Amino acid sequence: MILNMMIHFSHQQSTQPFCIFKLPDGRVIDLNRATRPDSDYHVYNAQLNYDFYVNLCKDASVPCNGQNYAGVATYTRGSELMCGTYMAGKSIADNYQISLIDSSKPELGVTVQVNNGERFMNKQESMKITMNCKPNGDPVKSFSFLGEVTTQTSISYEFTMDTPHSCIVEDVPLGGLGYFGLTMLIIFILFLLYFIIGYFLNTLVLKKSEGWGISQLPQFEFWKNVLLLSWEGILLIKDGIQLVIFKYILKRSVYNAI
Repeated sequence: MILNMMIHFSHQQSTQPFCIFKLPDGRVIDLNRATRPDSDYHVYNAQLNYDFYVNLCKDASVPCNGQNYAGVATYTRGSELMCGTYMAGKSIADNYQISLIDSSKPELGVTVQVNNGERFMNKQESMKITMNCKPNGDPVKSFSFLGEVTTQTSISYEFTMDTPHSCIVEDVPLGGLGYFGLTMLIIFILFLLYFIIGYFLNTLVLKKSEGWGISQLPQFEFWKNVLLLSWEGILLIKDGIQLVIFKYILKRSVYNAI
């Protein structure tokens, strides 16, 4: 558990807040999970003769003219890798726009638009990635180029992928227990240790009485009285409920029947 918490903390340290999309009900879609730390999402398009390199929540590792951007397109001239264009600007909050594919169906996933790409012939470039929520999807294999959408003032390079990383995060931390569950588990373990250690201390060290009976438990008389009082309280509540049922409900039913 400690190892899992350390990994979770390490992940939080590298989290980009602008890549966390919050739903109205408080749940989130955390796109930081889609980041490829050591490589990029890559697809080749023969029509444009471009190799597209894209990353999410961080800049692509393949540079363009010595700079790194969220998405770049390269081509090969002989044996030399050339920069065709950078489709999107740096991976920063100002350039990121995240929206639901369908506002009424958040479970379908999100679209990510990264702006401030290169200006080409007075047209501002950007890239748009449709991230379909597929719990068993492979985002690397399914990453594909849909095409260019061109207007008088803009060029949008559009991509798609099937990925579990655009699915809603059911935020139940700490191995599914939640903080309340973890607190109850810790209390239970402490009580268990208290009885086990106290039992062996009373039996082997303090030797309060002979044998290994239940009376060797720590504060045996106290806990015995607690259990007895608790049981009496349960019986009292049960009798009170029965009294209410017979005195008010059944009596009124019989009266109404007469």
